[in-house]
Amino acid sequence: MRRRNLLQLISVSALSPGFDALHAAEVCRAIHAGPAEPYRLRFFRPDENELLDALTEMIIPADAHSPGAREAKVSLFADWMVSHDSVATQRNGGLVCSG
Repeated sequence: MRRRNLLQLISVSALSPGFDALHAAEVCRAIHAGPAEPYRLRFFRPDENELLDALTEMIIPADAHSPGAREAKVSLFADWMVSHDSVATQRNGGLVCSG
């Protein structure tokens, strides 16, 4: 697991009391391993995912030492996280919410 993925899991674990870090790690590995079927968005629309992808790349840009958020597929991880959170979070706490 890459350093950035581990940091994602640690930060989300600290902020979400009911968060299952082990299951999230499995999902993260599956996203990066290239599962038999490509990841399908579960919460964000494709246009929202594109925006989220661009914003996270601005926050975590690629540099000489590591890939950026786009290559790390942070937007897909965020989609999975929000899709597994409460309806209240999906309505009020998502980065870019549908509806």
